[in-house]
Amino acid sequence: MQLISSMVRPGAGNPARGPPRSIWLQDIRPVLMRRQVVPRASDIRQSAASILEESGMPGWSRRARALPPGLIPDMRALILNGALAGDEGLRPIEEALGSALSARGCAVERIRLRDVFIAYCKGCFDCWVKTPGVCATKDGAGSITRAMARSDLIVLLSPITFGGYSSELKKVLDRSIGIVSPFFTRLHGEVHHKPRYARYPALLAIGVTEDRDPAEAQIFARLVDRNAINYHAPAHVAAIVSRDDSPGQIRTAIGRAVAQLLVQGGAA
Repeated sequence: MQLISSMVRPGAGNPARGPPRSIWLQDIRPVLMRRQVVPRASDIRQSAASILEESGMPGWSRRARALPPGLIPDMRALILNGALAGDEGLRPIEEALGSALSARGCAVERIRLRDVFIAYCKGCFDCWVKTPGVCATKDGAGSITRAMARSDLIVLLSPITFGGYSSELKKVLDRSIGIVSPFFTRLHGEVHHKPRYARYPALLAIGVTEDRDPAEAQIFARLVDRNAINYHAPAHVAAIVSRDDSPGQIRTAIGRAVAQLLVQGGAA
């Protein structure tokens, strides 16, 4: 079973915008449909170009309009591979992601997090109160956070651990909290941190599962939904692939997820 969940936020950063809208794009078991937001046909038809224009990322929308749907050159995509030490199973999925994004004209940067020394977050909040946007711990996390901030798309690739990310990916996300403001605002009736910057990248999360557990898939999709809110992502997609999927199945799932993110409801 392959799961793709996506959410688009027209007018991201605008407190007056409407509630978030979720789209389930595959035939998912009933347990995965227990959501409070009802999908709308208009969401599926809306193009990524208009979504990104309204959300404050005009670079994407201008390129999308000038070229055939799905071809967006010069877009900067960052793939964060959260595979743990000794796990080579995510390498072909990383390759499929890189190929799918490159085929659409993206400039792709790939980082295998286990090859970079990254300490755990100390919870000191210096990145908020002493050195705004900059972590006090000097290691590989600094360059990764800078790469995240300048990207147009962040791809989170991770084995699913109890519905969540791997420890390698979780460390990076914890260390990147400085890219949002320490001050708060109200979004959709909830309290969240204000954005620090005028624009933020879209988010594509690929979870790799061992046993196709639907409850685990639901937790993962929900986690990505919530992270996308916290990171002020203008659009996001979460997809699940299995380690025993064939290379063709993996390429198809990745291609579908990338196409859905780049051209919502359009031809890839």
